[in-house]
Amino acid sequence: MIDTAGRETMSNGNGLNPSSSSGSLQQVNGKSIAQILHLPTAQSIHDNRFSLNIPIASSQEFIEIFSQELPQIPPSTLLPILEEEKASLAVYNSCASLYSLYNLRHARQVMEAGLKLAESTQQDDADVVRLHASMGILYTMCSCVSEDPNGADADELRANATHHVQFASKINIFHPIVHISKAIIPLTNSTPDYSSAVFWLSTVQKEVGKYVLCAILGIGCAMYHQQNYHNAMKQFESAARLYGGGRSHPVVFSGILTLYSLTLAKLGQVDRAIYGFSRAIHYHKENVVALVSKSVLEMRGIGMDVLSSTDEQNQVNRILQTLSLANILDTSNASAQILLSEFYFQKWNALDRISVKEVNGKEIVCDDGGDLSRNLSKGDHIRIGNDFDTIVASVNDELNTVQLADICTISKYELQASSKIFVYKKDYDRVEDLAKSAYQSTKNAVLQGEALTVLAKALHCRRDFTG
Repeated sequence: MIDTAGRETMSNGNGLNPSSSSGSLQQVNGKSIAQILHLPTAQSIHDNRFSLNIPIASSQEFIEIFSQELPQIPPSTLLPILEEEKASLAVYNSCASLYSLYNLRHARQVMEAGLKLAESTQQDDADVVRLHASMGILYTMCSCVSEDPNGADADELRANATHHVQFASKINIFHPIVHISKAIIPLTNSTPDYSSAVFWLSTVQKEVGKYVLCAILGIGCAMYHQQNYHNAMKQFESAARLYGGGRSHPVVFSGILTLYSLTLAKLGQVDRAIYGFSRAIHYHKENVVALVSKSVLEMRGIGMDVLSSTDEQNQVNRILQTLSLANILDTSNASAQILLSEFYFQKWNALDRISVKEVNGKEIVCDDGGDLSRNLSKGDHIRIGNDFDTIVASVNDELNTVQLADICTISKYELQASSKIFVYKKDYDRVEDLAKSAYQSTKNAVLQGEALTVLAKALHCRRDFTG
């Protein structure tokens, strides 16, 4: 996480330890910036420590922006205010830090504006170091989420990251944020250097203290990727104890819980992991990793082919809603799209008001009321009842009949014994769209392979062997 500090109301001078409460902060005529700009105010304010305070020039008052309001305020609106009020570089650092929790592009815009300020005016060395080191971390993060993490654009971002970290080192090589940036950059190499990362993060803990959040999480993540899950879990447990509840920003604590829960899942503690992901979502409802991971664990053991109970049907619907939300929040999340495509590939949907009244070999007669031509067409893969699968050969709306590719095995006894035998169909169009989108959303060969597998299965079921 980019240096989440820069002012006393959030942390101490180096911005690395938990802050103590600093009391209420002043506002402009009792109004927050969202009210001044006629923006909707956040419904709940967790803690004033996570507000951004912009001192008004030649005044003792502040403009206060709550962290929950910041995503609604673009840098194009905020930067002129910072410039007009002659905000210090520390304020730019704090603003970029809060933006980084929601939008890396916005954080980058604020940091670049801060860089221009540092080049044109005299600023405190500690703030300049923090800015350049944080820019190094930000560029590194941007390279990880770029369209091609191994492409030329990502390489340029990593080169910029290295440049800013080296600049910060020339000013103060012993500053903790410099050590942290040196630990993060090697992790984005094609072969991550976990030993180097642990060395620099351990150095931060020796110089500042064991409570440094980014050091704890960084060491935990290095252990996680080295498959040392038990020790990784201890690191994340320590972070949760130190920074749980109101002692950190809700988005940050949500991230801690997500890492802890991922480790629990690796250790086979599925129930605890599901609960941990649920708590992570409680603190940050747009935590896509937690949403997808929780769905994956909840899907285990559910037979989506033919659902056996109402409770199971309700659980599947909840999982589907969660995955759909994750896909809406991050339309480039290949994992969510692959899971959704697999979900729809397995799921049979009962066609609206279409049930079987009579069976004559390869022909079925449906009850009146359903729109056959709208729901069925030649080549559709359908299921009649719970276990008879076939392909639609033709549809006759006037006679309410459907010609099948195979002789229907539903007996007259079954028709008489059952109140209604429904016709089911899979949404292969949606499966194909999601699988194609997942393939295009990632450069990860494993995920691309999974997306192509789902796509191939859907085409095979539709008898589209050319695809």
